[in-house]
Amino acid sequence: DQLEDLGYENEEVIDDFIIAESKKIIDLPTYEIQNRWIGFYSQCNDKAIFTHDVGSNIHITTAIGGKGMTAGAGFAKKNIEKLLNI
Repeated sequence: DQLEDLGYENEEVIDDFIIAESKKIIDLPTYEIQNRWIGFYSQCNDKAIFTHDVGSNIHITTAIGGKGMTAGAGFAKKNIEKLLNI
C-alpha cells in the first residue's frame, strides 16, 4: 500500500510564489491565506472512465487524471442526460 506516499504537506514556497505573482496583477487589502484545501482524486487503473451506480440516486464517476478542466463539463452533461433519460 502506498498511501503514506501521497503527501499532505502544504508547500510554503508555492504559496509564496503565488502571492508574489498575485501582487503583480491585483491590489488586495491583504494577501494572508485564510484557508487551505488539498484534494486527492480517485483514478481507475484499467479504464479511462469508471462509472458505478451504487443506488438509483447514487452514482460514482472518475476519469483519467488531467482531464477534469478539459473534458469534465462535456462528460458531466452527457452523463446527466443519460442518468435522466434526456
